[in-house]
Amino acid sequence: MSDNRLIDDINQTLREAQAQALEMLNHKLITTNWTVGKLIFDSERNEPYCLKKISQLAESLRAAYGLKIADEQLLLNRKFYTTYPIFKKISLQLSWAHYIALMELEDELARAFYQRQTEKGKWDSHLLRINMDSDLFEKFKKTEHKNDIFIQDTKPLQATKQDTFIVDEHLRNFLNI
Repeated sequence: MSDNRLIDDINQTLREAQAQALEMLNHKLITTNWTVGKLIFDSERNEPYCLKKISQLAESLRAAYGLKIADEQLLLNRKFYTTYPIFKKISLQLSWAHYIALMELEDELARAFYQRQTEKGKWDSHLLRINMDSDLFEKFKKTEHKNDIFIQDTKPLQATKQDTFIVDEHLRNFLNI
């Protein structure tokens, strides 16, 4: 085996392992955020939800466990659960950044449309936001050829240098690093 071939094989092996590790980490992040949201929501049966309670909870987690968790993260977790109360409707193909964007949509039909288009087109979170900002869903509703609306000019969901867990703010916070 030539040195170039060996280098290529090792590089390919490392890249595949990195991609698998990132995918597993993303799955765990999504699952954990949903579960935390559910725990917060379920705790509200005893006392109503309020920002003060979330702030106290975040402070307690920081003090007791040294977690780098912000009030906003807990609010997003809660919103994630209330937006997607049925876990099976969550696509683990999407990242947490995708879900943060999707949760901004109040219209369930629009959210389902963008989620499906993101899955089919392998949009990264930046392209998802561009399409949301351009009102693609509204254009879709007006077209007679709804089967032809799917955008083929897409970027893959695979991690880029900006999306790796080293620099991804959501994954970095999740890992408490």
